[in-house]
Amino acid sequence: MPNQTADPLRVVRRPVAYLRKSRVTNDRDMSWEIQLAAVRELAAKNGDPEPLVLSDWNKSGRKGPEGRPGYAEMVGMIEAGEVSNLYSYSLSRLSRSLSEFARLVDLCREHDVVIRLQAEPFLDFSSAAGRLMVSILASFAQMEAEIAQERARDTIAARRARGDRIGPAEFDNPQAVIDAFEDAGSVSGAAKLLALRGIKTRAGRDLWYPSAVRSVLTRVAPDLLPTGKDRGVKKAAPFLFYRLLRCPCGSTLTGVRYARQGGYVLYRCLRGESDPLHGRKSVPETALMAWARGEAALLSPPETVIQLADDVETQRNALLEGKRRTGKAFQAGAIEDGEFESEIERLDRALMELDAQGRAVNLEPITWDREPRLVNAALRAIWSHVQLDEDQRPVFAEWLLPDWRRAAPEQGSLAAQVA
Repeated sequence: MPNQTADPLRVVRRPVAYLRKSRVTNDRDMSWEIQLAAVRELAAKNGDPEPLVLSDWNKSGRKGPEGRPGYAEMVGMIEAGEVSNLYSYSLSRLSRSLSEFARLVDLCREHDVVIRLQAEPFLDFSSAAGRLMVSILASFAQMEAEIAQERARDTIAARRARGDRIGPAEFDNPQAVIDAFEDAGSVSGAAKLLALRGIKTRAGRDLWYPSAVRSVLTRVAPDLLPTGKDRGVKKAAPFLFYRLLRCPCGSTLTGVRYARQGGYVLYRCLRGESDPLHGRKSVPETALMAWARGEAALLSPPETVIQLADDVETQRNALLEGKRRTGKAFQAGAIEDGEFESEIERLDRALMELDAQGRAVNLEPITWDREPRLVNAALRAIWSHVQLDEDQRPVFAEWLLPDWRRAAPEQGSLAAQVA
């Protein structure tokens, strides 16, 4: 029978704010600051703690959840009953599609979520007349977006009729790319060679990305490229260490499964593939297993860990209220910079531990022969990340609840055991 005590922890409702901008220009920071300050002020006026901020920058408001990751996460939280109030700067920031906005309004009504907008505080989503007014304004927002799109199409058509080139200019030294690819034997190797040889990109930059090399080869020498469809990065790939391995450069390693090699799994640093000075950029999953098993075996939770949803929500609200009071005291000059930063860091750490305890309640011992996605979920319930060194060997795991890790046996570091 599934455990019932963990379920209430996933339905704690909280305020959420959504920010969006279609095109990122020089005023990016200003636009971000204006929207962020507006939603924070609006949440405070309505008695809410600081909301969770989700955003989509450089994303069109005409797209639905499939084209806006932040929006998709917001919709998922609403469907899961995790949102109390939804804040945004204006109606057009939420959506420029009338049909999508109508779906959002219906979803919020179904889950008792109140939509509050800084630029249109007069909108009433609870009455029929108010929803009619919202629909009218949403239709104008959609029309405005469609007019802008029509103007862009007309401009492109006029330029084509005049004979203008549409798009960036072609790279004028393709032979250098071909030579680098043939010398290196791979796209990522060619990118490094081009940088080392001082060949500049089409935009005049010194650093080459593998995607730029592939683009040139696809145009001038497609036969050189290996056949087969690129699989790309999966959003929820079934890897044991998905979203856990952190490279020294700060990137999270991406898992790749090679079906033709019996399901062989390799974790790669994608940033390293475009950096000629990067150290080792990949590690096979098999090289991590001994260390991971040993580190996970140190899990030693208390015998009884039971928290009710009300307890979690009460503690969370108390910590958020503490952050609010600390911020006010700092603004009033009652506390110094160092004291303010120390207290905020303490409260953030307490919030993180509270969330970690919620995920790790009644955690069973990790069974390594289960599906990779299930093992990964268990590992991410106890670790925030695994730090790797320049040789892509594990150095340490950052435990979400350090007290739940018992001391390792006196036989040298685990990293040394797998070196």
